[in-house]
Amino acid sequence: MKVALVCANEESLGVEYLSAYLKSHGHETCLLFDPFLLSGNVLNVPFAASVCDYTDYLADRCREESPDLLAFSVITDQYGWALELAARLKRQFNLPVVFGGIHPTSVPQYVIRHEPVDFVITGEGEEALLELTWGLETGRVDASMPNLWTTWNGKPVGNPPRDLIKDLDSLPFPDKDLFYREVRGVSSYTVIVSRGCLNACSYCHHSILHRLYEGRGQYFRCRSVQNVIDELRTAKLYGMRGVTFDDSSFIFDMDWLREFAPLYAEQVGLPCFCWVYPSSITCESVDLLCLMNCQCVNMGVQTMNERTRRNYLHRFYSNDLVAQSISLLRQREILVLVDQIWGLPGEGIEDYTESLYFYSYHRPDKIFIFYLRHYPELEINQQAGFSETKLEAIRQEIASRPFSLDGDYGTAELRRLQCVTLLLHFLPGYVVRLVLRWRLYRLLPAVNPTGLSVLSTLFKGILMGKWRICSVISRRPLKHVHALRKLVTFKIRQGLTRTDY
Repeated sequence: MKVALVCANEESLGVEYLSAYLKSHGHETCLLFDPFLLSGNVLNVPFAASVCDYTDYLADRCREESPDLLAFSVITDQYGWALELAARLKRQFNLPVVFGGIHPTSVPQYVIRHEPVDFVITGEGEEALLELTWGLETGRVDASMPNLWTTWNGKPVGNPPRDLIKDLDSLPFPDKDLFYREVRGVSSYTVIVSRGCLNACSYCHHSILHRLYEGRGQYFRCRSVQNVIDELRTAKLYGMRGVTFDDSSFIFDMDWLREFAPLYAEQVGLPCFCWVYPSSITCESVDLLCLMNCQCVNMGVQTMNERTRRNYLHRFYSNDLVAQSISLLRQREILVLVDQIWGLPGEGIEDYTESLYFYSYHRPDKIFIFYLRHYPELEINQQAGFSETKLEAIRQEIASRPFSLDGDYGTAELRRLQCVTLLLHFLPGYVVRLVLRWRLYRLLPAVNPTGLSVLSTLFKGILMGKWRICSVISRRPLKHVHALRKLVTFKIRQGLTRTDY
C-alpha cells in the first residue's frame, strides 16, 4: 500500500518516523509538503501568500504519486489548512483520509466530525497507522483498534491508545530522504534522542499527552547513546553543517550526557544546537556541551514572575538560577536564546517590563517573545478563567493562524515595549533601564513581531559580529527560494499544457 504523508511549513520528525516504520513493514510512502510560502511565522507577507498557494502543486503531486491513503500530520496552527487540502484531494481523487498529530490527539471527537476526515489516530502513530493500512488493504478495518477514532451511524466513536513504545532503539531511523528529496536548503540535521518530557507545563502539549498515557507506560523514554551516534553518522552523508537536537530539554540525564558527549565529539563533531531547561545548566553540563561543539542553546524562561511560573506554569526554578545559567553559558561563548510568553493569566505590562529589566542585567543573545495561544484542552485555559462556552469555542476552532494572543499580536503598546529587545543588542544596560523607567519605548514603532525578530537577528548577527545566531533564520529564506522556484516551474508547465483557453 502507498501512503502519502502530508505536512507543512517545517521538517517533521514525526512524519519521517512514520515513513520509516511503514517502509520497514513493506509499504511505500511519499511526501506532500506545503512550505507555507510567505505565510509562515518568519516570512509572513499576507498580500503575496495567496499568489504562492501550493494547493494546485500538491494536487498534481498526488496525481503523480497515486497513493492509496492520505495521512495528515496536523498541529492546531495548520488545522484549517489541513481540512481545506484534505477536502480538495478527497474530492478530486476519492482517497481515504486519516488525521494524526497533536491537534487531533487533543480533540479527536471534534476532528472526526469533519467530512473529509475518515479516521483519526491519537498519540504515537507508528503501530496504529501500520494497523490501519493493513485494515484498508484487506478491506477489514477494526473499529476497536487502539488509538483509532472514526464515525458510526454519524456519531464519533473512539478507543484509548495502546501502550507507549518502550524500546525506542527498536524503531528504524527516521526517513530523512522523504523530506530532503522534496525540500532543498536544509543545512542542519534534526534528531531527537528521547520521547516525552519530564515536565508537564500547563501551556504545553506534553501536559495533554501525560494525561492521555497515564497508566500506559513510562511517558519519558530515551534512546541509547550508541543508537543516536549511529544515526548521526549519516548526517555527514547528507552534507549537513550542523546538528539540531529537537528534544524539549536535551540535558535530561547527566550520566547519559557524560557517555554521549565524548562519542559525539569523536565520531560526529558537527556544531550543534539544543533546547535546555534552566535547572539543567551547571558547570559540568556546560563543559560537556562545549566538548560537543555546541554553538547555541535555547532556554525556555517564559516569565520572570516566579509566582506565575510556579503556580500557573508548573515550572520550578528561581530567577537567580536563570541569571546563573545565562552567565555560565556566555562565559563559555555558547550563544543563549531565551523564550518569553506574554499574555499569561494575571500578568500585565508591569511584568513584561520587569522581565526586560532583568535582561538588561543578564543579557542573552536573543529574546523570543511569544504571545500565549490557548490551544484546546490545555490546563492553562482553565487557569485563565475561561467559561465553558469559551473552552468549547477553542475546541471547535478551525481557522489556521500562527502563535498569537487571542488572534492578535497584542496591543500597540506591547509591540512597542517588545522593541526594547532590539535595543538590548547595542545600548548599555543603564540606558535600556532608563528607557523602561521613563516609558520612552512609547516613542518606538509598533513593529510586527515577525519583522522585529528578523531585525533583532540581523542586529545581533551582523552589527555585533555574532554570525552564528544568523543560522536561526538563514535556512528558512533559502528553503523559501527553492520552494518558490519549484512553484514557478510548476505554474509554467501548467500554463503550457492547459487547453481551456
